[in-house]
Formats: sequence, C-alpha cells, structure tokens
Amino acid sequence: MTLWNKDRLARAGKLAGMKQKRDGHWVGKGHRWELRRHLSGFVSFCRPFSVADGEEPLTVHDAWAGPFKLAHRQGKLEQRCDLFISPSFDDFDEEVAGQLELLLGQVMKRLDSIDQNSLDPDWQAPDSQKLLAWLSQGGNQVTLDEQQNLRMTLKRSGATARIRLIRQDGLRIVLPLGQWEGIDPSVQRAILLLARRANAVNRLARIVWRSDEDRHCVEAQVDLSGLATDGIDEKFFKEMIHMSVAALELAFRQLALEFLVLADPVNRSFVDQWLAHQQGGADLIAPVLLAGGASGSTNNRDRLAPACPPWMKRSESK
Repeated sequence: MTLWNKDRLARAGKLAGMKQKRDGHWVGKGHRWELRRHLSGFVSFCRPFSVADGEEPLTVHDAWAGPFKLAHRQGKLEQRCDLFISPSFDDFDEEVAGQLELLLGQVMKRLDSIDQNSLDPDWQAPDSQKLLAWLSQGGNQVTLDEQQNLRMTLKRSGATARIRLIRQDGLRIVLPLGQWEGIDPSVQRAILLLARRANAVNRLARIVWRSDEDRHCVEAQVDLSGLATDGIDEKFFKEMIHMSVAALELAFRQLALEFLVLADPVNRSFVDQWLAHQQGGADLIAPVLLAGGASGSTNNRDRLAPACPPWMKRSESK
C-alpha cells in the first residue's frame, strides 16, 4: 500500500474535517486548498492570498505559527504549507505510513485556523532537554539559556552565526542572514528580490524581511509549532528538527553569502547588472556565481531540501 492512495488521503482529511472536491481541492470550514506533491518528498497545500497595499509578504508571514509561508508563484501570491513526508511514492512500512497519515491529518486540521494564528492551547513543544540531546548528536555545540531556548553556533570561513530554537508560544528555529542600515535603494531592492525568490523555491525554510526606517534585516525560519508530538513516532519529529537545522545551515553557507555580495559597495555596478537581468521575469541567477564566487545557485528548486531520513525509506520485501 502506498501513502498516496485515495483512502489514506481521505482518512487524513476526515481527521481534519476536510473533504476533497471533484476538482481536487480540499475544503474545510472556509478556504479551498490545492494539494501538490513533489518528487523531493514534500507536499504543499496552497491557496490564493492577498495582502494590503504596501505590505511586504515576507514580513506578514513572520507572525504565523506553523509551517506556513507567503510566496509568489507564476506572478501570483499564494499562502503555502510545506511538509516533508517522503522522497518516493513506493511502498512504505505500514506502521510508518500510518504515522505519516496521522501527521498529514494534523497539518490539514491547521489549515483553516491559520488566519487567526491560533494554536491548540494544549500543544507543547518537545522538552528542552530532549531537544538539547537531539541537537548535540554529531558534535554540535548546543547551549540552553535561562528561558529554556536553545542556541547552536554555525561556522564558515570568516563568519559565524547562531541558530536559535525558541520554545515560547510554539517552536521556531531562527537564523539571521544579514542586517543593513542606510543602504542604497537599489541594493535594498536587490536584496529583497533575492529574498523573495529564495523564499519561493525553498520547501522547508521561509525567509523573513523586517524593516524599521532605514534599517533592514533578513532571517531564515522553520516554524514547527502545532505539529503533532503525540501519537506520532518521536523519531519523525527528531528528524524534522535535524532537517530544519540542515536547511538553515545551507542558507547560512549560500544565501547569506549572496546577500553579502549584493550589499558590498564594491559590487554596486554588478548589482545594477543583476537587477537588469531580473527584469522581464528572468530566472534567478545566484549573485555569488555571477560575481565569481563558489556558492550554489538558487535556481535549484530544492536546494534546501535535505535527504530522506534512513528510517523513512520503504521496507524491503522479504
């Protein structure tokens, strides 16, 4: 039996109080959601969305709890919920398939409540000591602060950054990617454009933009608030934590470098050339590549999608 047959989807939808219409959309109490399945192992629930004039979508979704984001697709803004299930649609171990079916139902149940940004008052993030033990595997340096939030340091040549796991009012994993003050408007436009494009192609992290007069900052987030921690094998949530950290580490090593290239005054003429290339809906070309650097291209749609955890692979026939 495969995870993606109609019966499993129907059971997950029933758990969430949602039904699938003839056109394939899923409908709950209010909105119609389109379900997209990706060969990388992600599923996406999407619906059209609009923001007020002058509002930046990358700022709006900063307030949302759970794996939700705003992203542009084919020139239109949509609200999207991305969840990693499996990299293939082959046969699963029945127990694992049942666990993933339950998780999918829990996420679908959250779809109609996102407008109110509400969480189940009984939901709790995993224990801080448990998170500490998970993240410490593999030699990571992890510390626990007085508020029971966790911090982990990332390093690359010439730079360090700190990932924070915030447990207050949910569970959010955050990594700063850059901050600037008094930058040229063209540079600001280029950084924001790159942030929007990167946010649209990422399947796990969402990119957040914040502005306060002439000060701006960008960060990558993975928000796991509201995902089921009871009734689903603990190893799934553990792997989600590890995948989230891996996704943010890739953003630190690639996307943050691209922001550095755009913000460097030495590259101002390059910024103008890069902006000109983006006009007319041209595909995104990684700034670091154009500038002669070594970063990977943001044109890879799943560049922040880690590999499947070994335990999730299909069972072998005996």
